[in-house]
This record gives sequence, structure tokens and C-alpha cells, in this order.
Amino acid sequence: MLAACVALEGAALVVLGLLVLASVVAGGGGNVGLFLSLVLLFGLYGGVLLLAARAMLHRRRWARSLGILSQLIALLMAPTVLGAGVWAAGVPMLVVAAVALVLVLLPQVGGRLDDGARP
Repeated sequence: MLAACVALEGAALVVLGLLVLASVVAGGGGNVGLFLSLVLLFGLYGGVLLLAARAMLHRRRWARSLGILSQLIALLMAPTVLGAGVWAAGVPMLVVAAVALVLVLLPQVGGRLDDGARP
């Protein structure tokens, strides 16, 4: 469940990056450099989260810190998204981040990530 939450966030970021890229290609106007940097940011961050989700499935210890950091970032961003009136994105972001943060901090779930650590 923890890996699924992190993978969902990673996939959402990659899709968001692709949507921004499609907007730039379609001639959405605005600052193209800014939009391309957003595409790069979303793609890299989403890719790292997808790798972290895979590492969680393989019980790698380092994936826990990425999971905690990512959930804290999402929990800080969700009120901003909700304040902008984008409820369709803000509510799922808040729910998934809260569930994943609780899971990663539970010893029964997050503690299992230490089992696959290599010496």
C-alpha cells in the first residue's frame, strides 16, 4: 500500500509534466522557458518517486527517507492547491499524502523497509 501511494504520486507528477509539455507544444503561450523547466522538474521528481516506490517493494532502507520527504512536501502543498479552488487535485493530494505518511511512519510498515538492506 505504501509503495502504491508513492507510485501514484510519481505517476501523477509525470502525467502533469506531460500535460504541461503538451500545452507548450500546442502553443499555450506564456514563458516557454518556465514551462519547460516545470516539465523537467515534474518529470525528474515523478521519476524519482517511481524509483522510490520500486525500492519500497524491494525493502530498500533509503526509500523511506524519500517517502517521508515527499509526503511532507505534498502535505505543505495541498492547502495551497485547495486555497486556489482546485479541489479535484487538492483533496486527493492531501488524502494520499496523509495515508502514505502514516504508513511510512508505522513500524509495522515503514520498519519492514529495513529488512531488505544490504550490509
